[in-house]
Order: sequence, then C-alpha cells, then structure tokens
Amino acid sequence: MITLWTMGHSRVFLLCLSALSGLCPSPAQSEGQKLNGIMGDEVAFNAPVLSDGILNYKEVGSIAFVTGGQSSPVNVDRFKGRVHWARETGHFHITQLNTEDSGQYRVQNTGGSVSDTTVFQLTVYNRVSKPQVSSKTQFSLLCPFLCSVSNGREVTLSWYREGEEKPLKHTSSPDLSTPLTLPLETEGLSHSYSCVATNPVSTQNNTVNPSDYCTAESPISQCAVAPAALALKIAVTAVFSVLTVLAVLTVIRITADLKRLREQLSKDLHMSRGAPSDGDWMRSRAGRAPC
Repeated sequence: MITLWTMGHSRVFLLCLSALSGLCPSPAQSEGQKLNGIMGDEVAFNAPVLSDGILNYKEVGSIAFVTGGQSSPVNVDRFKGRVHWARETGHFHITQLNTEDSGQYRVQNTGGSVSDTTVFQLTVYNRVSKPQVSSKTQFSLLCPFLCSVSNGREVTLSWYREGEEKPLKHTSSPDLSTPLTLPLETEGLSHSYSCVATNPVSTQNNTVNPSDYCTAESPISQCAVAPAALALKIAVTAVFSVLTVLAVLTVIRITADLKRLREQLSKDLHMSRGAPSDGDWMRSRAGRAPC
C-alpha cells in the first residue's frame, strides 16, 4: 500500500508493506485489546508465546523474555516478582495488580518466521465500596433519601425501584477526590429501592424500605392520639395509687386490732392468775381470831 501526502511543493512518500506485521497497524490494532484488572488480583495476556517472545510495557520496554521455552523475567523494580510465564498456555501473567499497572502492553511472539505482536490496553480498578443511605423520618408518602459512595475510576451511582431494570436516576463524576451523592424522593411506601454503585469490575448495593423511615400518618393524628393515651395513663396511675393507700390503711388497721387483742389477752391472763376467788376470801376471814 502506498500513501502520498502533498505539502506545498514538497512530496513525502511513505511505503508500508502490509506483509510486514506491526509496521502499519490499523487503529484497532494500535488501541489494542481491552483488559480490565482488579486491584490485588491477577491478569493474563491471551497471546500464547510457545517458544520465544517478549512482554513489553509502554515506555518501560521489555519486562519478560521467553527463550527456547524458558522464561527470563527482566529485573524491573516495579514488576519484580510479579511477572510470570505459564508454560502450559504460553500466556504472560501479572500478579498483585495495582492501579499504576494500567497502560499498554505488547506481547511479541518471535518464535515463528515472522514476528507477531499483540497489543493489550490494561485498566486496573479498585472494587467499589458499599453505598451508604441516609434519611429523615417523615410523616408523608414522599420519603427523601440520600445515597453516597466513595468515588473512583468509572464509578456510577444509581437508584433502582424494586423489580425494575432501568435506573430511576444515576450520576458519575471525573473528580475522584469528591464522593458521589445521589438524592431520591420516593412516592408511596409499598416498594423498596436500591442504591447501586458500579464500575467495570464490581458492584455494590444498599436496599432500603421507605416504610422503615416514613409513615402515611399525619402529625395531627399523632397528636390526637396523645391526649387519650395520656388520660389513660393518668387514670391507671390514680387507680393504682388509691389501691395502694387502701392496702396500707388495711394493714395499719389490722395491726392495731392485733395489738389491742394481744393487750386484752394479756390483761385477762394476769387477772386470772393474781386475783383471789370469793371462796378463798371467805375462808381467810373465818380463820382469823377475834381481837
């Protein structure tokens, strides 16, 4: 293929031979296959190198070699101990991923007669955190909620109604330093709602039921019930107080009666033991000598 550019009176010729792989990559080849990785996990580059090949990472260059079916990792500090070659599959692997590992990788297979290069575009994400939902108690069928989550690369925050696949509303922001927030005012108390945080590698949700936070009862009806409840409480307290007083008085009266009964019994017993009878008195008089 021959491409010709004309600039003023100068002509520059660029000759690209399509038979030479990698010299004239298509736009899709330049962008590469997209790979998503998770922080702390492992990723594999699905381009087999069976005998000889190289794994390159953008400006760093070669980070692993395979020669004669034997791997030879390059001593690059940031990848030290994390780049591996699997003999069974021929795939290069990177373990313990971090977000700085994102970027373009090239697997160059040199084992054949023609060098074959496969480009990968790796993006490493953190797992999203669980969204938090807050609300204030409302005496209304309209129940307000506020959902929030820590922001991150390509994080989207959405509200869903129970049983529906289309979000009621959603938000995202390129400002990763500011948490994402998304308000929602529900209508009615019969459905539950879920706040969902997603990115390309993970999903977290928090489901709430409006009836746990709001009520259809108005404050007026609540206030109308309050005096009746208070009156009942006062009446019960009064009855209990009266019964308590009566019980105390009864105990006092019984105690006094028992005391009087004990005193009377003691007096009767004393008299029966100490006072002489009429017969004894007559006998004592008859036995006295006259003066």
